[in-house]
Amino acid sequence: MIEAVCDCGSVRLEVAEAPFEIWECLCDGCQKMGVNWAYYHPSQVKVIAAPGSMTAYQRASKTQDFVFCSTCGCTTHWQSHNPDDDTFGVNARLMPRAVRATAKLRTADGP
Repeated sequence: MIEAVCDCGSVRLEVAEAPFEIWECLCDGCQKMGVNWAYYHPSQVKVIAAPGSMTAYQRASKTQDFVFCSTCGCTTHWQSHNPDDDTFGVNARLMPRAVRATAKLRTADGP
């Protein structure tokens, strides 16, 4: 089990395994948030946070919620609004450096 934890520790994500790949998305939104994504099936991710400790933001496409810690502001993950989408994005920058170092860094041009 691997943990991704925001700066203040209010939001924790437990994932089933270390990512094989980490994606740096080059779209404007992801660049502004300063995130790199590790992708999992939603069943592989457990979000641990007290009620009210997370805030969701929907970009213009309204297809996803980008979730961040209400206290420290770290973007922690994204979730799709499409029930058929089996992808859950975890901000890999919140994982330990040793975990990130084992993954292959890939680049995507964005949407």
